[in-house]
Amino acid sequence: MNRKADTLVQIDAATARIPSFTCKPGCTECCGPVLMTRAEHFRILAARGGNGWPIVKPGTITCGLLTDSGRCSVYEIRPAVCRLFGAARVERLQCPVGCGPEKPISAVEAGIILKTVERLGGALS
Repeated sequence: MNRKADTLVQIDAATARIPSFTCKPGCTECCGPVLMTRAEHFRILAARGGNGWPIVKPGTITCGLLTDSGRCSVYEIRPAVCRLFGAARVERLQCPVGCGPEKPISAVEAGIILKTVERLGGALS
């Protein structure tokens, strides 16, 4: 396995501890510009065939990776901070419409995950 692939496997292992939950259908309230590591950025670029994307949709503060139907175009490989949104007991990561897992992770655990992903994936961009 090459180093880049190994890094992504380790990032996926770190984020696997984040509990999943179902969002309100069609909701994009948490989908704005996000910080991500270089590894996460390049994985998304590769998944998009090397094509870049606007950080936000023109004229909005909505994530440029959302489809016209309001779904994440890279959901399976979305950045760690997107995975944490709504899943952690961190005020700035709370879902504005109240969605979240039955047992959210603690702020400490969320911080450990983010630090691990940052260490593995390179500087945030």
